Amino acid sequence: MEYSHNLDSLCPEVTDIICSVLPTSSLRSLRLVNHHLGAIATKWAFQHIRLGAREGHSDYEHFVKVAQLKTLRPYVREVTCDTWLGPCAEEDSEFNFNLPQDFLRALPLLRCFKNVIAVHLRFSQRTKHVCTSGTDTETDDFRYRVLDTVFNCIAGTWAPETQARLDQKLFGFNFTTNYAVPPSNAAPIPIRELTVSNLADFDDKRLTDSKVFKYVLSMPSLTSLKLCITQQQVDGNCDSEEQPESAIWFREKYDMFENMPHTWLSPSIAANLRSLSLYSKDYWGWNPRMDFRAVLPGDGPESGLPQLRVLALGMYVFSHEWQFEWIASLGRMNGKGGLEEIYLDRCPIMVQARHQAPAGYGTRVVGTDASGNDVSISNEGYYLLDGMEEQDTYDADLTVQDFPLRWHHVLPRWRQTMKALKVFKMGQSSWNFAPRQTLDARRLEQTAPKKPSDEHHLKHLLHHNNFRHFDRPSPPSLTQASKANVAKYRLGTGVDEDQRFRARYIYFDITSGPSEWRDVYWPSRAHPRQPPLGDDVRQRDVDEVSRIMATVDGRRRGFKEV
Repeated sequence: MEYSHNLDSLCPEVTDIICSVLPTSSLRSLRLVNHHLGAIATKWAFQHIRLGAREGHSDYEHFVKVAQLKTLRPYVREVTCDTWLGPCAEEDSEFNFNLPQDFLRALPLLRCFKNVIAVHLRFSQRTKHVCTSGTDTETDDFRYRVLDTVFNCIAGTWAPETQARLDQKLFGFNFTTNYAVPPSNAAPIPIRELTVSNLADFDDKRLTDSKVFKYVLSMPSLTSLKLCITQQQVDGNCDSEEQPESAIWFREKYDMFENMPHTWLSPSIAANLRSLSLYSKDYWGWNPRMDFRAVLPGDGPESGLPQLRVLALGMYVFSHEWQFEWIASLGRMNGKGGLEEIYLDRCPIMVQARHQAPAGYGTRVVGTDASGNDVSISNEGYYLLDGMEEQDTYDADLTVQDFPLRWHHVLPRWRQTMKALKVFKMGQSSWNFAPRQTLDARRLEQTAPKKPSDEHHLKHLLHHNNFRHFDRPSPPSLTQASKANVAKYRLGTGVDEDQRFRARYIYFDITSGPSEWRDVYWPSRAHPRQPPLGDDVRQRDVDEVSRIMATVDGRRRGFKEV
């Protein structure tokens, strides 16, 4: 009673700030205290809502009830749609996939939340193009159904008749909604942020060629896009965290990355983005090739990503100087003078490639600039795709390419030319598990004994978020871990900036397995085929990382640059 009296004595603005950082369980209790506190707590208790698909649970029921209540649904600002079926779907190779029909039926109710500003889609880490057995989980048809429904809800174009026809075509059953929702206007939902976890490495033309996809990505309100791409599953390797050797050769993956400047980063959204996060569960940039010069191509200030302020890349491979120059050119029309924040999460420089594909040559046209002139880019230093797809490898036939780029070559240019940069983080986040600090912080909030299934669920909720939480506090060093206050990691853990994760190098060896990518280690060569680097390279890199970090930190603190 004394606690509630103290809160009542505070002005509404202060109470609102306090409620904004309270866990949902506390907010639900606070709603019962009195009308004044209940009104503020309700606003934050229903700020975020989640639709889940776990088997044996009713993760969809809360979503449906809130959608039906016109008194509550206006409070919802963020929606998460999660297709995870539970731990059995990840740990048991004999798990029989059952289509989550309750989840699919509830999904169209997304259209009821007209005040939503952020939509988060969470797919399973496993995906297959086609269903070849009862153990297959998320096929392209299932993912397309989810994405198509969500995009139509955002665009205000969802219709039950259209949905029923699509479900009949994809799954062979008639879709009928069981949830009576008052009629609402079909106006678009002006979201500001769209995130997709475990997006399939497959350019599904049914989606990316559709009018609704192009409409949503061209919405003026959409200024933040965060994508994390997974790899399709290969038969016989469904239990392995490592990607099988054959996974790298799927032509669909190459096409997906090649087409990205015309799909997820098409000119309409590229011209509008202020925050972009692109992660993949395997290395990308060189193989598969993703050429950022094709994103709104040209040399003028309106090319590339002219409004961008924040860029986060995960497992992106640097191999050419133009990549650093392109990043330095971003944000020239954002009113800040260029990029303000850069996060490099497990992004190495490539030093050598051993492969059987002939080296690329010549140029290719990737589009037109603002004046309508063709824009051509060089293929120098890349491979010919048809040759890369040949999997017969013989050392005598291999092409060996050396890449002379080093971190101490490029970081001084960023330090000297990117005057608006105020945050620069380089390191490695938690890729394979839920971050320990965030997990500990959430466990402290639990007051009642939990079942093992609850622990699995918590770990799942906190995993696959590094592409979203890159700007959260970095984890403590190994020596400070026991003294760290885990409460500050409650909403996520960012990039670990430990020295061993900074300024890394990598090489590509087609004869290696299960992955063709190999890290470069110091001081000794971990593998006889590791290309040698100069003895002074590591120290020069460390020095330049320290310099750019000091410059950026000083700029953020308002110090004058000499």
